[in-house]
Amino acid sequence: MRVVTAPELGFCYGVMRAVEEAMRVASTGGGHTLGPIVHNRRVVEDLVQRGVSPVDRVEAAAGKALVIRAHGVSRQTLAEARALCRVIDATCPFVRRAQLAAAELASEGRLVIIVGTGEHPEVAGLVDAAGG
Repeated sequence: MRVVTAPELGFCYGVMRAVEEAMRVASTGGGHTLGPIVHNRRVVEDLVQRGVSPVDRVEAAAGKALVIRAHGVSRQTLAEARALCRVIDATCPFVRRAQLAAAELASEGRLVIIVGTGEHPEVAGLVDAAGG
């Protein structure tokens, strides 16, 4: 049997960038990520060992560094985080572009249809960007 691997292996650009930002936070005294930085237990455990742990609520990171993962968050969550924490926004540039496009289309009065699981942070951020 022949095994063929994809030319690109590992995490996508956005996740790699978010993990790098979390590692930077670890090297400067630690902090938190809003949710797990990536769906990879080993990476999350390594970051915890280095002083960067996931939290489920912004308030749990008050006064500390908080890395926003590649999925991004809603505008309200980002505003709350900026009011309480030192925010490192590691939202993937491709996700950010999708959020801006959704906001622009909605502002033009167009119907923006988003398909996905509503509770997923990336989907929630897109829905928020499109105006709800």
